[in-house]
Parts: sequence; structure tokens; C-alpha cells
Amino acid sequence: MFFRYQTISNHNVVLSEKNRIIEEERRRSEELLLNILPASIADELKKNGAAVARRYESATVLFADFKGFSAISKQLSAEEPVFDLDYAFKNFDRIIGKHGLEKSRPLATLTCALAVCLTTTATLGTW
Repeated sequence: MFFRYQTISNHNVVLSEKNRIIEEERRRSEELLLNILPASIADELKKNGAAVARRYESATVLFADFKGFSAISKQLSAEEPVFDLDYAFKNFDRIIGKHGLEKSRPLATLTCALAVCLTTTATLGTW
């Protein structure tokens, strides 16, 4: 009886650890999906396995590039450009969230932000 209890207990420990790993990987997968896609598209992909193409009569696209960033960052410590980029992107995220915009992350090695306004009535006011 004790042996059976010990065996079940050991299996439960292993199962709990595997479930924790699976949950952690699910969270990482979710974060990755949300880093490259708008939340509505990510949700649609998760639910349906595909996303329907959408057509918008009007859209605004903003590309922002930090001019001279590569040259400037060579003169800084390793931490400074990371801090500067984090500060900039957190503020881009704040502005984008404030105005209900969608965004994509930096592409390849480019340091840029893309925000697409999918409504014709949006007014951004002062940033």
C-alpha cells in the first residue's frame, strides 16, 4: 500500500512539473503572438486557426526611426541604449494604447515603430 502511495505521489510531482512547463511555454507563446500581431487577430488565430483578411477604406501608418541611433549607441555604455530604447518604446506603447491604435514591433534590425489607425474618425491631438 505504501509503495503504491509513493508511486502515485511521485507521478503527481512529475505531472505538476510538466504542467508548469506547459503553462510557461503557453505564456511565452502568447507573448510572442501579441508582440507580432494585434490582440484581435491573435485571438482570432487562437480560436479559429486562421484570421480573415480585413479591408479598411482609410488607414494611417506612422514609421518612426531614431536617426543616428546606431552611431550614437556606439559611444554609450551597453546599458544606455537599452534604457533609451525601453523608455522610447514604453512611451510609444502608452500613446498607442491611449488612442486605441494597433502596432507592430521593430522589424529585423530596424529601430522603428508602426502604428496603424483603423478608424476614419480618430483624432490624436497632442502627443
